[in-house]
Amino acid sequence: MPEDFHPTDGGELLQGLIALWPKFLPYVLSFGVLGLRWLANIEVRTRAEYVNREYVNWWLLYHLPITCVPFTTIVVGRFAHLAPAIWLYAGHTLLIAAVGLRLVLITPHLEQGDHLRFRQWSAMLLIVSSLARWCRRPGIPD
Repeated sequence: MPEDFHPTDGGELLQGLIALWPKFLPYVLSFGVLGLRWLANIEVRTRAEYVNREYVNWWLLYHLPITCVPFTTIVVGRFAHLAPAIWLYAGHTLLIAAVGLRLVLITPHLEQGDHLRFRQWSAMLLIVSSLARWCRRPGIPD
């Protein structure tokens, strides 16, 4: 809620909450992206008793951009009409996708068939959508 928002009754509060939906949408989308990425990575870890040090290092690196999602989501939620906010969010999701794709590439022995194809496609889809978002100009409808 904006800091200068001071509702005097329940109706004003409800209207203020309803007015937040455009800012809440990036959060929901980010949650979906993170949830899918997390599920895909958890499935890999449950297939192996042991993963090598390279995988662990990349998994640790993966968590850095993941922990920054609330920040970039807030920025794009508040300033989506400004190009740097879009670039920050798109670059951030691009980094998440790139590191996630690297995790897929270093675990071919753990991932096969449909699961591997799903992870590859989901990473590529996130990369393409991030690049498309990065190139989008604020103020131009999607």
